[in-house]
Amino acid sequence: MPSPFGSTSQTTRYYVILAILVVTSLVIVVISQSRLGRMLRGMSGSPTAVSTLGLSTNVTKIIVFCISAFIAAIGGAMYGVALTNVDGSTAVFQPFYSLVLVAILALAPFREPWYAVFAGMTAVIPGYIGGDRTPHVLNLLFGIFAIMVALQGGHPSMPPRLQAVFGRSGRSGRRSPIEPTVGSQAALAHRPGPGQPDPGQPDPGQPDPGQPSLEIADLVVRFGGLRAVDGVSFTAPVGRITGLIGPNGAGKTTAFNAVSGINRNISGRLTFRGQ
Repeated sequence: MPSPFGSTSQTTRYYVILAILVVTSLVIVVISQSRLGRMLRGMSGSPTAVSTLGLSTNVTKIIVFCISAFIAAIGGAMYGVALTNVDGSTAVFQPFYSLVLVAILALAPFREPWYAVFAGMTAVIPGYIGGDRTPHVLNLLFGIFAIMVALQGGHPSMPPRLQAVFGRSGRSGRRSPIEPTVGSQAALAHRPGPGQPDPGQPDPGQPDPGQPSLEIADLVVRFGGLRAVDGVSFTAPVGRITGLIGPNGAGKTTAFNAVSGINRNISGRLTFRGQ
């Protein structure tokens, strides 16, 4: 592998790799706090909700793939610089080792960029704890923790104290400068805006309480040859909370997406206020 700045000193290699690590972490922090980062957090919670805002989730996924591939390429080059010599028999560049890295990403409970340093600590431990069995012990512990995480249905959440230490300062307790206080929210709630009816007066366009406002008749949603929703009919009266209850996979979300207009490849009759 070519040496940075033409120097063969291990100290020079170390500082070059460290500088690239810091720069890459700062770039990821900037991305996470930008509009793209907010979109990614939204896609993590609900890609469908992001798409309803007119945002392209496919383009965002491509952007993330390109950025992550670029960072992975830099990481691979720096790994080679640290090893000084790389060939087809180098253990850390074998396909199986890539699967280990993917497993580490799946098990890591943190999303901040500097937490990647914790994943790399396992590669440093053998340098301080000698012995031929050290790598085997680390692999055994990794397997045990992986099984524990799988049996628990996911990784445990970070303790609050660690969140306070490692979380971005001021993000959780910071309030938007335009966010109203509780008192102003109560005042705004009782103050009609321009063109809005007085809350104390009945709205002439509002149906009477108890009258059907939303009516669904024979709703059918198909995905190819699969009928996810088959002949569903119900009404949602005004002034009453209507719940759609069923087990997982019954089609509740599919029916909701059809009624709200997210999925228009449907059949049946949907009526809202007589239209």
